[in-house]
Amino acid sequence: MKISLLILLFAGTFELGCKAIAAETDKLPLHVSSLEGLVLKTSTYQDYKIGRALIRRKAVLLTFPGTWDPYSIHALKVMRNVEVELADMDVQIIAVTTDTPLKIKELLDEHNIPFVVASDLENRVAQSLGLVETLDEARLEQLKTTRAVIPEHGTLALLNILFFRADGELESRWAPTQDGALITQEEVREMAAHLHMPPALDL
Repeated sequence: MKISLLILLFAGTFELGCKAIAAETDKLPLHVSSLEGLVLKTSTYQDYKIGRALIRRKAVLLTFPGTWDPYSIHALKVMRNVEVELADMDVQIIAVTTDTPLKIKELLDEHNIPFVVASDLENRVAQSLGLVETLDEARLEQLKTTRAVIPEHGTLALLNILFFRADGELESRWAPTQDGALITQEEVREMAAHLHMPPALDL
């Protein structure tokens, strides 16, 4: 099966200052089964079994470092603005962050986010997907000069948007590039539309 993915280079040009990370597609889990058994919390402190939610139907999964990151907030707003269109395509949106349920509740209320944003305090989702930055002492000092909330577990989830087909297979992924380009509604629509297509076959 041929997986179409966008180029993934996340560079330290943003306010949160993330280092560039090379996330090769063949090193990524290509199925939501990598998230099986993980139980997160919703903004109302209810258990949320993300693996089960993702396997039910087509999905867009957004991982982000926290509500303090303006680039993540932009991505969430883009998702909010296309949520109805994606729902018409039977595509659900799920976002995951290491923020507390209380912080997430404030986010939902402030920005009118209509989809699930789950709390993953231990950063298990991003770690399972290989979308984290491990923080050394120098990096921690750098983050202290920003608005970043320093995680106790020593890893930072990277802003990524993953598109999963109904069978749980990863179809495509978006992440910020070195030039700082932000996700657009048009890109989300196009990538979500590909979830309706059968997977390409290697001949």
